[in-house]
Formats: sequence, structure tokens, C-alpha cells
Amino acid sequence: MDEIDVTAREGWIVLVRGAAHHLDTEAERAPFIDAGLEPWIGGVAAHFIRVKPTGVWGNRTHRP
Repeated sequence: MDEIDVTAREGWIVLVRGAAHHLDTEAERAPFIDAGLEPWIGGVAAHFIRVKPTGVWGNRTHRP
């Protein structure tokens, strides 16, 4: 997850490490379809991957 707020001059990044599994079937994707998730790139079909986290790292930056 990355976000940049140009107006506030701040941003953040979160890195999740772990085993990834592509959600191939409708049954696997069903719980996430109405969750409000959107692809990062417009016009690209949704591609769901489940990550079982083994570590999470984050950093926030702010310019005065």
C-alpha cells in the first residue's frame, strides 16, 4: 500500500511479506468482491492474491 498526499506533503508505504496465493475460483474471491477493493491501475481487471503475512514494515514521511 502506498499513498502520497500532495497537499499535506506526506506519504507512506507499507510492505507485507509472506506466502502469496492467487485466488483462482469464484468461491475464493467471493468474500472480497464487495469489499471495495479496486485495482491500482485503471482499466485492468481485478486480480486477487491472498498473502499470509510473516512480517509487516511501514514508513511515513512528512516534509515541513
